[in-house]
Amino acid sequence: MHTLRQLLFLTGFLSLAGSSQSLAQVVMPFPIGWQPSPVSSGFASTAPYSNSNISSAFRHLPTIFQWNSLRTNLDLSYLISHEEGLPSGGRRINSSIQTISAAAHLALGLHWSGDYTHSRTYFSNKELLATTDDAASIKGQYNSREWAWMVVASYTFDFRNLPDTGSQTRRKIYNLEGSGSTMLGTRTLLSTSAAFGGRSADVPNPSSSTLQIADIQTWSANQILSYKITDKLDIGPSANETYERMDPGDDAVSYTVSAQVNWKPSRRLVATGSIGQKYWRYRGAAERPTKTLVYNTTASYQLTPTTTFNAAAYQTFGPSYFSNQATDVEGWNLGLEQRLLKRFFLSVTGRKSRTTYSIPVGGVPFQRVDRADGIGASLATPLLTRGTLSVFYSKGRNLSSDSIFTFGDNLSYGIQFAIKF
Repeated sequence: MHTLRQLLFLTGFLSLAGSSQSLAQVVMPFPIGWQPSPVSSGFASTAPYSNSNISSAFRHLPTIFQWNSLRTNLDLSYLISHEEGLPSGGRRINSSIQTISAAAHLALGLHWSGDYTHSRTYFSNKELLATTDDAASIKGQYNSREWAWMVVASYTFDFRNLPDTGSQTRRKIYNLEGSGSTMLGTRTLLSTSAAFGGRSADVPNPSSSTLQIADIQTWSANQILSYKITDKLDIGPSANETYERMDPGDDAVSYTVSAQVNWKPSRRLVATGSIGQKYWRYRGAAERPTKTLVYNTTASYQLTPTTTFNAAAYQTFGPSYFSNQATDVEGWNLGLEQRLLKRFFLSVTGRKSRTTYSIPVGGVPFQRVDRADGIGASLATPLLTRGTLSVFYSKGRNLSSDSIFTFGDNLSYGIQFAIKF
């Protein structure tokens, strides 16, 4: 189940989500001389200029603090909601939730930027622990004569009610990513990257005592070759190699080869797509690698300056939260962003996914299948000069072939106030 607190912050539908998402995904920088297509899978992407979401109301806010080349902005928010059908130890529970958060955004000169967010969440249901979440990131980028370089480091400590584990889950996630891009001639862009990441998880109230939570570390390398056919179309191959260390569990290696297309046929429509094969196996296993189709497609259509449609479809394969288990996730998302009466911003989302858990080694017949779907809506309006007031609602279902991970219908609604400094 995705709660509406998460849906509120979902501004697009680049949606490789859940436990099988890569722990490190590098955004490529651009070298001098490359004029990118408006969207790109693996490169920095831009959506159409739009007045259909709430962020357009704050485009021209001045920096709250500036000293020489250091600039700072601050966001504060308070959210109160009621949620029904939260997973907890294999059962469904209800709770009112209050979240207070503060975020600082820093920029140092032209090359460095950073973000830090701290939040505290309280639950009326005593079965759920009050949680403290922290997230920090720093990004540096530099352009030389022929290369563009970027480095990104991030760390997240959070609690989430996850359908994957069937309970409230404490997570630590960290990433260190480096990338570089250079032009080969006038139409070809070569991008390469390397990343190290990790995730550790702890479940205070587990749904199953027989399943072990695994900590994961990943090392990966990625190469992309993009050829500009026209100013509206890029195509090219990409390759990824990943090594995954699991504790407890067996280490795994994977290789992915895919083709990518980035297309902007008009000023209103942008789209990107990638499709390929992923080969995944446990290190040292006698079995042949598991071969699976992977793809990710996104599109955004701006019907008018105040109306935007978004869509995405995806399929991913990777390690789950449990030892020696893998997940195959496929699904789609749809969305509408609409500005109403100049001051109101409506966002409507729909989603559906299917997650298959398996043990891809030794012919073990274990399999668990989860199905989830949901709809959500939020209505936001600017308040005074720097504030935002939002109301939201979502309804969904989470069903599983394993009864301890079936939570049925879930419901969430609430209100949020935020202010930017």
